[in-house]
Amino acid sequence: ERQLGQRPLNAVGQLQGMFRSDAIAVDLADVFAQRAAGDDQLRAAMTARTRPGYALRTLLADERARGTAAEAVRALAATAGSVPLVLTVPSPGCWLGVAAELAGSDPGPVDADRAETAAMYVADMLRTFGGLRVDGLVVDEGPTPASGLIPPEASRSVLNVADHYQWAALFRTGAVPAWPAGPVP
Repeated sequence: ERQLGQRPLNAVGQLQGMFRSDAIAVDLADVFAQRAAGDDQLRAAMTARTRPGYALRTLLADERARGTAAEAVRALAATAGSVPLVLTVPSPGCWLGVAAELAGSDPGPVDADRAETAAMYVADMLRTFGGLRVDGLVVDEGPTPASGLIPPEASRSVLNVADHYQWAALFRTGAVPAWPAGPVP
């Protein structure tokens, strides 16, 4: 596997010194998307079954992607100093669509049951970072309108992993000013 070079880490340290970020966010979806985009075999494996969620399950189980993501988090944590390091992931329902798109398939309609199943795959992948210095998790609903938001309880397994590792967890949505169903449990 490719190791992160010292130059990018030095650049992160210099930028941190200049701008003094409130937090460093690591977009895990981007890491996994780059891995899928560069590997025809992985994309083929993601389409091996037509079952909803299979593409996401296969993508998030990919050991090379997990290793690359863990290495990036480890390296960023080493340069972060006291700045919190936060993992960002699409909501499980959104990630179903992203993975299906990467695989060139149709995710079908996403409901609470499918999102709950997807949340188990996301939770399993997040355990990769359990021994690393991670301070928080942002579950991003993206531009999903209020009418399309899936209740956060469907992401319970993701929230349980965050709780287990004592990560602060937050749901983010750009389409509504506040979660329409009240507080997230």
